[in-house]
Amino acid sequence: MRVSTRTIVARIFVAATVISACLPGISAQAEDSLIKAAFREETSPDVKAMAASDAPPSPPSGLLETRKRRRPPSVRKATRRNSARLAGYRPRHERLAATHTASQSVLVEAPIEMYDGQPADIEFDLGGPVPGGPDDEFCDSCGSDNGDCGSCGVKKLCFQVCLPVIESLQVGGGVQGFKGPGNLGQDSSFGFYESLNMGIPLDLFGSGIGAQFGIRGVQSNISGANPRTSDRREQVFLTAGLFRRVDCGLQFGAVIDYLSESWDRSIDLTQVRGEISWVHSSRNEIGFQIASGLDTSFDSIVRANVGATDTYSIFYRYRTKYGGVAKLYAGGSNNSEGLAGGDLFMPFNDSWGFISEFAYLVPQNGAGGAGNLQEAWNIGLGIVWQPGHRLRQTNNYYRPLFRVADNGLFFVDTE
Repeated sequence: MRVSTRTIVARIFVAATVISACLPGISAQAEDSLIKAAFREETSPDVKAMAASDAPPSPPSGLLETRKRRRPPSVRKATRRNSARLAGYRPRHERLAATHTASQSVLVEAPIEMYDGQPADIEFDLGGPVPGGPDDEFCDSCGSDNGDCGSCGVKKLCFQVCLPVIESLQVGGGVQGFKGPGNLGQDSSFGFYESLNMGIPLDLFGSGIGAQFGIRGVQSNISGANPRTSDRREQVFLTAGLFRRVDCGLQFGAVIDYLSESWDRSIDLTQVRGEISWVHSSRNEIGFQIASGLDTSFDSIVRANVGATDTYSIFYRYRTKYGGVAKLYAGGSNNSEGLAGGDLFMPFNDSWGFISEFAYLVPQNGAGGAGNLQEAWNIGLGIVWQPGHRLRQTNNYYRPLFRVADNGLFFVDTE
């Protein structure tokens, strides 16, 4: 085997140092003879001449220059990974083999290889393609090769089944207080609510249209309303409709609300809500909204038909760059009543947020007995959780445009 000149010179230098340390009494001539005898068979003529000279050997300058130019850790790591790949090493995600059948999926994993006595660098992306799967796609029906499931938007949760509702599903809960003609001028109603609201993309003919569905349950007057009744007041609101959300330009939508109330009376009502607005590039928005009742129901307590109050108002809405929304509106009703209200949504992080709302319907008859009977208001505070982790993302165009109906969006009055 051929040995380079630098290697031989380095060996001579080390050997001379060891011999000098172990045999301090040896003469320079005997020391030189021992060194030459040790490397007789592999020493080149140039090295022999260097050893015979009086100049002491020195380590090659190239070795010192190499030590001075030590590469940074990031470069050494990249070189190590590339060398390992050339030597036949494959990262863990490339060693996974998946076989899919109609009834089951079997995943086989090779042992982890070692490099220089340590586990080699492993780069494994849960959202990446699975080698051996159908077309190497993580989300076959709706996804892309980067794991974001395309329009589905559910990162790392597809598993060959598109779950678009997860991205915009909002789960809420909190407290709510309200009053209306159904309270007969007595105590207001206070209780708790739970809600679900979600939007899905329809994108009919490339229009960006989305659909939303929501439900809200309200439990109030937990201890009854003395002396009227000892029953608890329970309400269920349903909301469903279509909308188009934009960053700039014309934004609109319409939903149908359904109310089912069970107390010392039972009523079932429906109404339609709609809004149209212009969204400016500065995230400011001005629009018009309306709510109108579709039917009536007989109230056995007031002994008259009741229905949803028709309201109309102008609103201003501002969206922050971190997903927060603030809205104020003012208008009136078909009974010549004034209307004022607003809502606020502020996300804590990508999954959790705070929501509050209020609405007040100013009675036409002013203060006094008739005005107290006609007065209606609602206030609520709650927490919102979104499992899709997109509360702070403003480019989620299929998140619900409308809040699920409540006693501030669905006023009930006698006909």
